[in-house]
Amino acid sequence: MNNSFPFSKNILIFRDWRDVLISRYRFSGHRPIDIARDIAIYLNIVSHASARLDSLVAYESLVTRPDDILPTICDTLGISYDMSYLSPLRWHAAPTPERDLTSAKRAEFSWRADYKGYITKEITQIVAPALARFHSRYSIDTSTMKAPSLAPSQETRRIAETAHVPRQLIVGTVRG
Repeated sequence: MNNSFPFSKNILIFRDWRDVLISRYRFSGHRPIDIARDIAIYLNIVSHASARLDSLVAYESLVTRPDDILPTICDTLGISYDMSYLSPLRWHAAPTPERDLTSAKRAEFSWRADYKGYITKEITQIVAPALARFHSRYSIDTSTMKAPSLAPSQETRRIAETAHVPRQLIVGTVRG
C-alpha cells in the first residue's frame, strides 16, 4: 500500500480488544475464540516494524470527545476541519428520552459489564503476545486502553523521533 500510495496518511483507530471481541461476537455470531485469533493477527500486523502509521487514535476518545479529536485528525490528514464532520459521530452518543447528548457522550462504551464471561483465560492467552508487541511498539497500556489526555508525553515524542512509529499520537500515551 505504501508503494502504491506514498503520500497517504495511515491513522489507526484502536479500541480495547475486549470491547472489539464482544462487539464482533454480538453482531457477527462468530465464536469468541476465532475473533480473538483475528484480533491477535491484526495486532501483530500493525505492530510489525514495517507498519507505517502516522497517527493513533483511541476509539473511546473519538466517540466521547469528537470535538477535540476530529480537528486533530483533519490536521494530520492536511485537510480543513468543518463542524459538519461531527455529524456522523453523533450517533455513538445519541440522546435518548432518558439522557441528553452531554450525558450520552459521557456514557461508558464497554460491553464487558454484560459479557465478562466471554473473556476467558484461553482467549486472553491468545491475544496476550500480540498485545505485548503492540504495547512495545506504541507504548500503549493495553491492560486498560483508557482514553488519555490529548497531549503526547515526552516519552511518546522520543519514541516517535527514534523509531518508525506514528509521528503523532493524537491521544497521547495511554496509561491506566
